[in-house]
Amino acid sequence: MGGYGGTMIIYTCSAHHAATNSGQFELGSFMPNMPAAMRAPPPSHKSPLSLHDFLDSLPAVNTTCRVLSVLWVLRNEPIDMLPLGHYPDRHFTEPVPLRSMSRFRRRLNRISQKIRNRNRKLQLPYPYLDPSNVENSVAI
Repeated sequence: MGGYGGTMIIYTCSAHHAATNSGQFELGSFMPNMPAAMRAPPPSHKSPLSLHDFLDSLPAVNTTCRVLSVLWVLRNEPIDMLPLGHYPDRHFTEPVPLRSMSRFRRRLNRISQKIRNRNRKLQLPYPYLDPSNVENSVAI
């Protein structure tokens, strides 16, 4: 695979996956943000919606509970989660790749520290792209 193909695979299976999926529970746990089903069609015009009409369109409680259960399971880190840059299998033993992996981990650590410092100052932290929270591949 020439060029940046390998880089794109690593990015797609780690950082891109984390960016698009890690916040699902936080977004979807307030059910109107991400209803799994609706019992009435969405409004066809922008006129104000009554509370009654709004509540009547929301899914049944049991449907919402099922979706929250799935999101909760997907949200939780697996016990064997390996963060980006950690590769327990020794596929590379030569000095050059080992140095590259070491540099990569040092860079990830610096990025992680910057993100943690920034998040300490935020009222609503964004931990999802902290390399220590990004799995080294898509593991479902």
